[in-house]
Amino acid sequence: MHIEQLVLTDFRNFARLHLTLSGGVTLLHGDNGQGKSNILEAIYLLAMARSFRARYDRDLVNWFARDTAGLGYFARVAGHVKRGTGGLRIEVILAAVEEKPDERLAVRKQVLVNGIKRTPSELIGLFNATLFSPDDVEIVVGSPDLRRRFLDIVLAQIDRQYVRALARYQRIVAQRNSLLRTIRDGSAKSDQLDFWDGEMAASASRILQTRARGTVDLQSFLSSRHETLSSTRAELGVTYECTLKHHGAATASIEDVREELRQARKQDVLAGVCTVGPHRDDLLFTYNQRPLASSSSRGQIRVATIALKLAEADLLAAHTRESPVLLLDDVFSELDRRHRLLLLEVVRTWEQAIVTTTDLDHFPSEFLGEAHSLRISESQVVET
Repeated sequence: MHIEQLVLTDFRNFARLHLTLSGGVTLLHGDNGQGKSNILEAIYLLAMARSFRARYDRDLVNWFARDTAGLGYFARVAGHVKRGTGGLRIEVILAAVEEKPDERLAVRKQVLVNGIKRTPSELIGLFNATLFSPDDVEIVVGSPDLRRRFLDIVLAQIDRQYVRALARYQRIVAQRNSLLRTIRDGSAKSDQLDFWDGEMAASASRILQTRARGTVDLQSFLSSRHETLSSTRAELGVTYECTLKHHGAATASIEDVREELRQARKQDVLAGVCTVGPHRDDLLFTYNQRPLASSSSRGQIRVATIALKLAEADLLAAHTRESPVLLLDDVFSELDRRHRLLLLEVVRTWEQAIVTTTDLDHFPSEFLGEAHSLRISESQVVET
């Protein structure tokens, strides 16, 4: 799987861009602030229908260069993807919403696949991309919600039923939380939770079992990738930590989850929120059987994070039988020479890898001779 063409209109700092991409390695190089990461962001948007860094879709629009009168949209990202099962034309359009005086302009997102409107969730899994950005070290050292989000993104690309179960679960948790606060305030009775416990347990069981299997699969690739990148026998591990007190995630049935919710009911009412369930779970990363975040150096954590993203790509390839596009944003800047060379050996074998850098000196001349090199300067792309 690889992306052959990328077309941007009023996206980030690009007013107009038509980029032809090839398989193998593409190097996007140039000074900071020129738009290298924006190109990766656009490709990721075509895969996941969302940015990996912007909180709001309107932040993706190039408001200053905008010249879309009569086009009916503020920004557009389009791409042609080549897959083993045939080509795909994907468009993500940030369309105009009725403007209101004295307010920032709003946008609504439209997704088209081969000219047919799709929902954002229907896009996920059609075109897979694995991205590493410098902020991804937070998956290991940051808050549990970042690790849950990482795992959910991986699983969403290989299991459409998981996407639906997760969306349903999130809606039910919000409704159950609202009821819990009403019960705490004395405006409702606790037996009203019986219905929502059943609804929540049905989705939670599916999510827990899928996450547990996914984590085991991820571990199988993580060990080998870390051994390759670190060239040591240091053991990197990942396990799924479930908040259910009496049942494991891998075998948690609907009735198991209902029972856990019944046992936690008094605590939930006092807190006004659900205290057990997939929305409270975590991933534990270990380095030689010790917590990675607290027992490892910054360099070890960075290498471990890169190994994790490569394991993600391996997992997607194993389930879909198509290699995802590998997007590496400034991955080499904090690696020493030995680790750069080890990672380059992985990258050069990938079906399509797109790498950003500010310094071509990080790469040996042989690698540069093989790669397709594009210089990004002042929102322009020049082949070098």
